[in-house]
Amino acid sequence: MDDLFDQPDEATPLTPEEQRELNEAEQENIVRGREWALGRRRDPLIERFVTDLHKRMLGDVWRWAGKLRRSERNLGIPFYEIPAALRQLLDEAKAWIEYKSYAPDEIAVRLHHRLVQIHPFPNGNGRHARLMADLLIMRLGGERFSWGSAHLQAAGEVRGRYVAALKAADNHDILHSRAGKVRLLRREELPEDWDPSAVGRLTVWEVTQHLIRSLDQKGEKETANLKSKIGGMAEIARDLAYRLYTLCERKGWAEEAGYYNSLVVAWPSMASEAFELSGS
Repeated sequence: MDDLFDQPDEATPLTPEEQRELNEAEQENIVRGREWALGRRRDPLIERFVTDLHKRMLGDVWRWAGKLRRSERNLGIPFYEIPAALRQLLDEAKAWIEYKSYAPDEIAVRLHHRLVQIHPFPNGNGRHARLMADLLIMRLGGERFSWGSAHLQAAGEVRGRYVAALKAADNHDILHSRAGKVRLLRREELPEDWDPSAVGRLTVWEVTQHLIRSLDQKGEKETANLKSKIGGMAEIARDLAYRLYTLCERKGWAEEAGYYNSLVVAWPSMASEAFELSGS
Protein backbone atom coordinates (compact mmCIF):
# COMPACT_ATOMS: atom_id res chain seq x y z
CA MET A 1 0.00 0.00 0.00
CA ASP A 2 1.84 3.08 -1.20
CA ASP A 3 -0.16 6.10 -0.30
CA LEU A 4 0.38 5.54 3.40
CA PHE A 5 -2.83 7.22 4.56
CA ASP A 6 -5.69 5.51 2.68
CA GLN A 7 -6.57 2.97 0.01
CA PRO A 8 -8.23 3.80 -3.34
CA ASP A 9 -12.01 3.91 -3.11
CA GLU A 10 -12.39 1.24 -5.80
CA ALA A 11 -9.95 -1.18 -4.17
CA THR A 12 -11.27 -4.76 -3.82
CA PRO A 13 -10.33 -6.57 -0.59
CA LEU A 14 -7.59 -9.11 -1.23
CA THR A 15 -6.48 -12.19 0.65
CA PRO A 16 -3.01 -11.94 2.27
CA GLU A 17 -1.57 -14.18 -0.48
CA GLU A 18 -3.16 -12.08 -3.24
CA GLN A 19 -1.87 -8.90 -1.61
CA ARG A 20 1.64 -10.35 -1.43
CA GLU A 21 1.56 -11.32 -5.12
CA LEU A 22 0.22 -7.88 -6.06
CA ASN A 23 2.94 -6.15 -4.08
CA GLU A 24 5.60 -8.28 -5.78
CA ALA A 25 4.20 -7.54 -9.23
CA GLU A 26 4.10 -3.81 -8.48
CA GLN A 27 7.65 -3.84 -7.14
CA GLU A 28 8.98 -5.63 -10.23
CA ASN A 29 7.16 -3.11 -12.42
CA ILE A 30 8.63 -0.20 -10.41
CA VAL A 31 12.14 -1.59 -10.81
CA ARG A 32 11.68 -1.67 -14.59
CA GLY A 33 10.31 1.87 -14.50
CA ARG A 34 13.27 3.06 -12.45
CA GLU A 35 15.69 1.43 -14.88
CA TRP A 36 13.93 3.17 -17.79
CA ALA A 37 14.15 6.54 -16.04
CA LEU A 38 17.81 6.12 -15.14
CA GLY A 39 18.76 4.64 -18.50
CA ARG A 40 19.33 8.00 -20.14
CA ARG A 41 19.49 11.64 -19.17
CA ARG A 42 15.93 12.92 -19.00
CA ASP A 43 14.36 16.20 -17.91
CA PRO A 44 11.92 15.32 -15.09
CA LEU A 45 10.33 18.78 -15.14
CA ILE A 46 8.26 18.13 -18.26
CA GLU A 47 4.59 17.31 -17.81
CA ARG A 48 4.67 14.42 -20.29
CA PHE A 49 7.59 12.86 -18.41
CA VAL A 50 5.64 12.97 -15.11
CA THR A 51 2.82 10.85 -16.53
CA ASP A 52 5.13 8.63 -18.61
CA LEU A 53 7.18 7.80 -15.53
CA HIS A 54 4.08 6.75 -13.58
CA LYS A 55 2.97 4.56 -16.48
CA ARG A 56 6.41 2.96 -16.73
CA MET A 57 6.35 2.26 -12.98
CA LEU A 58 2.88 0.69 -12.75
CA GLY A 59 1.57 0.21 -16.29
CA ASP A 60 2.20 -3.54 -16.37
CA VAL A 61 -0.12 -3.96 -13.36
CA TRP A 62 -2.74 -1.20 -13.55
CA ARG A 63 -4.73 0.12 -16.53
CA TRP A 64 -4.97 3.58 -14.98
CA ALA A 65 -1.21 4.00 -14.64
CA GLY A 66 -0.01 7.27 -16.14
CA LYS A 67 -3.51 8.78 -16.18
CA LEU A 68 -4.30 11.74 -13.96
CA ARG A 69 -6.86 11.15 -11.23
CA ARG A 70 -10.49 11.80 -12.25
CA SER A 71 -12.25 11.38 -8.92
CA GLU A 72 -12.02 12.80 -5.42
CA ARG A 73 -9.97 11.24 -2.62
CA ASN A 74 -9.57 12.21 0.99
CA LEU A 75 -6.01 13.09 -0.03
CA GLY A 76 -4.91 15.61 -2.59
CA ILE A 77 -6.42 18.61 -4.29
CA PRO A 78 -9.72 18.47 -6.24
CA PHE A 79 -9.13 16.31 -9.31
CA TYR A 80 -10.16 19.04 -11.76
CA GLU A 81 -7.35 21.27 -10.44
CA ILE A 82 -4.62 18.68 -11.01
CA PRO A 83 -3.52 19.61 -14.59
CA ALA A 84 -3.07 23.30 -13.74
CA ALA A 85 -1.43 22.57 -10.37
CA LEU A 86 1.01 20.14 -11.97
CA ARG A 87 2.02 22.65 -14.64
CA GLN A 88 2.47 25.34 -11.98
CA LEU A 89 4.64 23.09 -9.84
CA LEU A 90 6.94 22.22 -12.74
CA ASP A 91 7.26 25.90 -13.72
CA GLU A 92 8.04 26.85 -10.12
CA ALA A 93 10.67 24.12 -9.84
CA LYS A 94 12.36 25.44 -12.98
CA ALA A 95 12.38 28.94 -11.45
CA TRP A 96 13.82 27.60 -8.16
CA ILE A 97 16.68 26.10 -10.15
CA GLU A 98 17.27 29.13 -12.37
CA TYR A 99 17.32 31.62 -9.50
CA LYS A 100 18.98 29.28 -6.99
CA SER A 101 16.08 29.89 -4.62
CA TYR A 102 17.03 26.85 -2.54
CA ALA A 103 19.82 24.32 -2.33
CA PRO A 104 19.46 21.45 -4.85
CA ASP A 105 18.40 18.91 -2.23
CA GLU A 106 15.72 21.25 -0.90
CA ILE A 107 14.40 21.86 -4.43
CA ALA A 108 14.03 18.11 -4.93
CA VAL A 109 12.34 17.65 -1.54
CA ARG A 110 9.93 20.50 -2.23
CA LEU A 111 9.06 18.88 -5.56
CA HIS A 112 8.41 15.60 -3.75
CA HIS A 113 6.24 17.23 -1.10
CA ARG A 114 4.12 19.13 -3.60
CA LEU A 115 3.59 16.06 -5.78
CA VAL A 116 2.36 14.10 -2.76
CA GLN A 117 0.03 16.96 -1.85
CA ILE A 118 -1.39 17.26 -5.36
CA HIS A 119 -1.88 13.47 -5.43
CA PRO A 120 -2.15 13.42 -9.24
CA PHE A 121 -2.77 9.68 -9.72
CA PRO A 122 -5.26 7.20 -8.22
CA ASN A 123 -2.42 5.37 -6.47
CA GLY A 124 1.35 5.10 -6.44
CA ASN A 125 1.86 8.78 -5.69
CA GLY A 126 4.42 8.32 -2.92
CA ARG A 127 6.66 5.99 -4.90
CA HIS A 128 6.32 8.18 -7.99
CA ALA A 129 7.15 11.39 -6.06
CA ARG A 130 10.21 9.82 -4.45
CA LEU A 131 11.59 8.70 -7.80
CA MET A 132 10.87 12.15 -9.28
CA ALA A 133 12.87 13.72 -6.43
CA ASP A 134 15.72 11.26 -7.00
CA LEU A 135 15.82 12.04 -10.71
CA LEU A 136 15.82 15.78 -10.09
CA ILE A 137 18.58 15.77 -7.47
CA MET A 138 20.72 13.61 -9.77
CA ARG A 139 20.11 16.04 -12.64
CA LEU A 140 21.28 18.84 -10.34
CA GLY A 141 24.50 17.00 -9.60
CA GLY A 142 23.57 15.34 -6.30
CA GLU A 143 23.09 11.75 -5.18
CA ARG A 144 19.81 9.88 -4.84
CA PHE A 145 18.09 10.12 -1.47
CA SER A 146 18.20 7.15 0.89
CA TRP A 147 14.58 7.73 2.07
CA GLY A 148 15.64 6.21 5.37
CA SER A 149 17.12 3.14 3.64
CA ALA A 150 13.88 1.27 4.23
CA HIS A 151 10.82 -0.09 2.44
CA LEU A 152 8.36 2.76 2.98
CA GLN A 153 5.28 0.75 2.02
CA ALA A 154 5.80 -1.47 5.07
CA ALA A 155 4.79 -0.29 8.52
CA GLY A 156 7.65 0.65 10.77
CA GLU A 157 9.64 3.43 12.37
CA VAL A 158 11.09 4.81 9.11
CA ARG A 159 7.69 4.92 7.43
CA GLY A 160 6.35 6.71 10.51
CA ARG A 161 9.09 9.33 10.28
CA TYR A 162 8.43 9.74 6.55
CA VAL A 163 4.71 10.36 7.13
CA ALA A 164 5.51 12.70 10.03
CA ALA A 165 7.87 14.68 7.79
CA LEU A 166 5.17 15.07 5.14
CA LYS A 167 2.69 16.24 7.75
CA ALA A 168 5.26 18.65 9.19
CA ALA A 169 5.67 20.18 5.75
CA ASP A 170 1.88 20.43 5.52
CA ASN A 171 1.94 22.17 8.90
CA HIS A 172 3.82 25.25 7.69
CA ASP A 173 7.38 24.09 8.36
CA ILE A 174 8.22 24.61 4.66
CA LEU A 175 5.29 26.39 3.02
CA HIS A 176 1.74 27.36 3.89
CA SER A 177 -0.71 24.56 3.17
CA ARG A 178 -4.43 24.39 3.74
CA ALA A 179 -7.15 22.06 2.47
CA GLY A 180 -4.67 20.24 0.24
CA LYS A 181 -3.35 23.42 -1.39
CA VAL A 182 0.12 24.81 -0.92
CA ARG A 183 1.50 28.28 -1.54
CA LEU A 184 4.40 30.56 -0.72
CA LEU A 185 3.94 32.86 2.25
CA ARG A 186 2.70 36.36 1.47
CA ARG A 187 4.81 39.37 2.43
CA GLU A 188 2.56 40.28 5.32
CA GLU A 189 2.92 36.75 6.73
CA LEU A 190 6.71 36.91 6.91
CA PRO A 191 8.26 37.60 10.35
CA GLU A 192 8.66 41.29 11.25
CA ASP A 193 11.92 40.73 13.13
CA TRP A 194 13.66 38.97 10.23
CA ASP A 195 17.46 39.17 10.46
CA PRO A 196 19.33 37.74 7.44
CA SER A 197 22.50 37.29 9.49
CA ALA A 198 20.62 34.92 11.81
CA VAL A 199 19.19 32.75 9.01
CA GLY A 200 21.14 29.61 8.26
CA ARG A 201 20.26 29.51 4.56
CA LEU A 202 18.60 32.38 2.75
CA THR A 203 16.19 31.87 -0.13
CA VAL A 204 15.81 34.41 -2.93
CA TRP A 205 12.02 34.49 -2.49
CA GLU A 206 12.13 35.57 1.15
CA VAL A 207 14.95 38.04 0.46
CA THR A 208 12.94 39.68 -2.34
CA GLN A 209 9.80 39.95 -0.24
CA HIS A 210 11.61 41.34 2.80
CA LEU A 211 13.36 43.97 0.67
CA ILE A 212 10.04 45.05 -0.85
CA ARG A 213 8.35 45.25 2.52
CA SER A 214 11.25 47.20 3.99
CA LEU A 215 11.22 49.66 1.11
CA ASP A 216 7.48 50.13 1.38
CA GLN A 217 7.41 50.57 5.15
CA LYS A 218 10.81 52.03 6.06
CA GLY A 219 12.20 53.71 2.96
CA GLU A 220 15.42 53.50 0.95
CA LYS A 221 17.97 54.13 3.71
CA GLU A 222 16.75 51.33 5.97
CA THR A 223 16.39 49.01 2.98
CA ALA A 224 19.94 49.81 1.86
CA ASN A 225 21.10 48.77 5.31
CA LEU A 226 19.15 45.51 4.97
CA LYS A 227 20.65 45.00 1.51
CA SER A 228 24.15 45.27 3.01
CA LYS A 229 23.34 42.57 5.57
CA ILE A 230 21.96 40.24 2.89
CA GLY A 231 25.07 40.36 0.73
CA GLY A 232 25.34 38.86 -2.74
CA MET A 233 21.88 37.31 -2.81
CA ALA A 234 20.39 40.80 -2.87
CA GLU A 235 21.43 41.15 -6.51
CA ILE A 236 19.66 37.91 -7.36
CA ALA A 237 16.60 39.21 -5.54
CA ARG A 238 16.63 42.32 -7.71
CA ASP A 239 16.68 40.16 -10.84
CA LEU A 240 13.76 38.12 -9.51
CA ALA A 241 11.85 41.32 -8.73
CA TYR A 242 12.26 42.47 -12.31
CA ARG A 243 11.06 39.15 -13.69
CA LEU A 244 8.07 39.11 -11.34
CA TYR A 245 7.28 42.71 -12.33
CA THR A 246 7.06 41.74 -16.01
CA LEU A 247 4.96 38.69 -15.12
CA CYS A 248 2.53 40.78 -13.06
CA GLU A 249 2.28 43.30 -15.89
CA ARG A 250 1.30 40.55 -18.33
CA LYS A 251 -1.25 39.19 -15.87
CA GLY A 252 -2.75 42.62 -15.22
CA TRP A 253 -1.83 42.60 -11.52
CA ALA A 254 -1.07 46.31 -11.34
CA GLU A 255 -0.74 46.66 -7.57
CA GLU A 256 1.65 43.75 -7.18
CA ALA A 257 3.63 44.88 -10.25
CA GLY A 258 4.06 48.25 -8.56
CA TYR A 259 5.77 46.70 -5.53
CA TYR A 260 8.31 44.84 -7.66
CA ASN A 261 8.89 47.84 -9.90
CA SER A 262 9.51 50.11 -6.91
CA LEU A 263 12.35 47.85 -5.77
CA VAL A 264 13.93 47.82 -9.23
CA VAL A 265 13.64 51.62 -9.63
CA ALA A 266 15.07 52.32 -6.17
CA TRP A 267 17.96 49.90 -6.58
CA PRO A 268 20.66 52.31 -7.90
CA SER A 269 20.22 54.78 -5.06
CA MET A 270 20.06 51.98 -2.50
CA ALA A 271 23.24 50.48 -3.95
CA SER A 272 24.99 53.82 -3.46
CA GLU A 273 23.68 54.09 0.08
CA ALA A 274 24.76 50.53 0.84
CA PHE A 275 28.25 51.26 -0.53
CA GLU A 276 28.57 54.27 1.77
CA LEU A 277 27.41 52.20 4.70
CA SER A 278 30.00 49.52 3.97
CA GLY A 279 32.76 52.13 3.90
CA SER A 280 31.75 53.92 7.08
